[in-house]
Amino acid sequence: MKPWDQNRTIPRWAAALFEALRFSGGSTEALEGLGEADWKKLLAFTDRTGLTLVFGRLCEANLPDGVRERIESDFRNNCRRYELISKAHLEIAAAFEDGAIEFLVLKGLTQLPDFCSDPRLRVQYDVDVYCPQEHVLCARDALAELGYEAATADETAPVDHLPTMIRKTDWRWRGDYFDPEIPPAVDVHFRLWDPHTEHFKAPGVDEFWPRRDVFALDGHKIPTLCRTDALAYSALHMLRHWFRGSLPPRHVYELAYFLENHAENEAFWSEWLEQHPPELRRLQSICFRLSSHWFGCRMHPIAESEMRLLSDRIKLWFEHHSASPVEALFSPNKDEVWLHLGLIEAAGDRRKVLLRRALPTSMPPRQETYLPETERTWRTRLESQLRYGVHVLRRSAHHAQTLPRLLWAGRHWIRRQPGMGWPFWRFMAAASFFNLGMSGFTLLYNLYLLGRGLDEAFLGLVAGAAAAGSIAATLPAALLMRRWGLRRTLLLCFSAAGPVAACRVIAHGSPALLGTAFLGGAVLSLFAVSLAPAIADLAPEAQRVRGFSLFFGWSITLGVLAGFAFGRFPGWLSNILPSLGGHSAMMAALLLACGLASLAPWPAWRLRLPVPIQTRNRYPGNPFVVRFLAILAVWNLATGAFNPFFNAYFARRVHLSVEHIGALFSTGQLAQVGALLIAPFVLRRFGLVKGIAGMQIAAGVALGSLAGSTAAAYASASYAAFVALQYMSEPGAYSLLMSKVSPGERGGASALNFLAAFGAQALAAGIAGAGYARFGYAAVLWPAAGLMMLSGLLFRTMLREPNR
Repeated sequence: MKPWDQNRTIPRWAAALFEALRFSGGSTEALEGLGEADWKKLLAFTDRTGLTLVFGRLCEANLPDGVRERIESDFRNNCRRYELISKAHLEIAAAFEDGAIEFLVLKGLTQLPDFCSDPRLRVQYDVDVYCPQEHVLCARDALAELGYEAATADETAPVDHLPTMIRKTDWRWRGDYFDPEIPPAVDVHFRLWDPHTEHFKAPGVDEFWPRRDVFALDGHKIPTLCRTDALAYSALHMLRHWFRGSLPPRHVYELAYFLENHAENEAFWSEWLEQHPPELRRLQSICFRLSSHWFGCRMHPIAESEMRLLSDRIKLWFEHHSASPVEALFSPNKDEVWLHLGLIEAAGDRRKVLLRRALPTSMPPRQETYLPETERTWRTRLESQLRYGVHVLRRSAHHAQTLPRLLWAGRHWIRRQPGMGWPFWRFMAAASFFNLGMSGFTLLYNLYLLGRGLDEAFLGLVAGAAAAGSIAATLPAALLMRRWGLRRTLLLCFSAAGPVAACRVIAHGSPALLGTAFLGGAVLSLFAVSLAPAIADLAPEAQRVRGFSLFFGWSITLGVLAGFAFGRFPGWLSNILPSLGGHSAMMAALLLACGLASLAPWPAWRLRLPVPIQTRNRYPGNPFVVRFLAILAVWNLATGAFNPFFNAYFARRVHLSVEHIGALFSTGQLAQVGALLIAPFVLRRFGLVKGIAGMQIAAGVALGSLAGSTAAAYASASYAAFVALQYMSEPGAYSLLMSKVSPGERGGASALNFLAAFGAQALAAGIAGAGYARFGYAAVLWPAAGLMMLSGLLFRTMLREPNR
């Protein structure tokens, strides 16, 4: 839909103007219904926005006689003005050449014929030149010798040039935008982009100067930007005006004219793609999209593909605010602020821009003074002060008027952000019941079995049976996801987890305990295999790492609560009901954990997944995934040798009570929260591969500390460091694997991931349990620590691709 369709803010005569200027899909029919009053408003608008002459040329046949005559008069005056501007260019170029001042001309006449078919159709009031830093002051002095002087000493607006210079005459503004007597101004630019004001960089602008070209003016060669850089600078200039709330529609039309007339220029766009880095192309593409939306211009496929790469946040802005720059000409707004903030990375910089635009702290710049100082009287000075006072009041009223709308638009903008929707939070609610219950179960179950007289060797068999159940169910879980869909697979897991865990508590005899452990492992594999595809489908692509981090961070937080609560439940229950006894109280606490896990299907029942499961299950076989899974197996051999036995380790080797083990479990979970907060900084600094490898090696060192420790305080600190480092890498590892497979391969990749993990854990649990019972904890933990460090080294050397 066009930005002015059904738009109540834009008057119908303005909508008719923009409709008539479209390169495709436009019409001049709406012009025929305009009355005399509408035409007066339309011409006043085109004068102010620089579109009068272009509009008059394109729609000459549709104009009333009086309008046509008025525009023809404007055209004749602008022809005289073109001669004046051309003369100023030649005079300045000659002065700079005589003074050996390096320069190039920006915009203006150098944009012809790429941005406008006829120079006489383009109104120009100033000459923009760029000089390297070492030539800027010399350029100012050369202009002063030509009679130019600063228009005003007050230059408070953030600009990229020295104070505007003009030749002061007795000319005064009379309301005529085409007055050929308006003295041309000169702006000497000392930079092409101001990252300190805009708070984001435009990479590649430093390469414009070495690529400069020349254009011919009346037989004289004047240096200018090459064509590709001229397009880039025009877009940056347009962004600068846009983000400061003063975007002239003429700039948008001229860019659309360029795109339309270069839509089939293969050589140009290939050169443009090669010369400009991705970030600079992105900034230009934002302007391309606005020009295309307003004026329906064609675009080369390269430009279209770059435009499609714009982030979801930028696309969202265009979806809701593409007409805002036009609307602002009739009803003030600052909707462009939200687009600007979307390009700024640092939160502090976003706050600065928001405060600057919402509540400006500097006075607006004074208007240019054209009278020479010798001709200024008390009357002209008073008039100047009065005009400036009126200008300040108008700007103050503007900011006061736009502030409520800015805040209201910001509220809606934040709500529209491509973040986590209700399906994601329903999944998080279901997973919260599941994780809270299963965390309590994990904490107490081995201690419960030890209280029944079983030893570490049998605990190893139980852990191995659970891992075997996970292995057996991993591939069927992927099959269920294909046949039933992800929602039904999750519902099956959530519905079965609590009852199966309860069966593990009440089971008697070795076969029953091992059989229910096998079933428990199978149920857990459903959740493990479904987890990564669920978050990948429920979280937008740009928010995927955040989705994994939210899940793991919240799961760990629930683990903290479970550790403190379930570590004390048996004692609380024994105090409340002395008849239960220690063993019965432990059993009751475990059944309570099972009941919490059984609540998970309640929020999951309304879960809706936005992306359907693929009709065929595909398993990735690319070399990266194969190497990843092999290293994952080594890592899980190490973790599987200790994680199932952590509570037995602290009960048997360090001699801690159930309450202290629960507190230690919670402390470890808190350490994981801190580690997950630090993890994004580490991964951004070193990249996914290097960062994960370093975390694994550090976790191996912490596990080695556990192997050599029997003191409670030292062992507790080593355990907290171990679990923090162990789980610190998980969001990055999940995201890394999901990024290396196609959407149709996510389910298969997740299944293979856990197949490798569960297989290694089953093997490790059986061997470690027997080793602990026969040789003690240190003899098993030292080799496990070595395997962890080996996994980190393999991760670093075998997965060398740069993943930042």
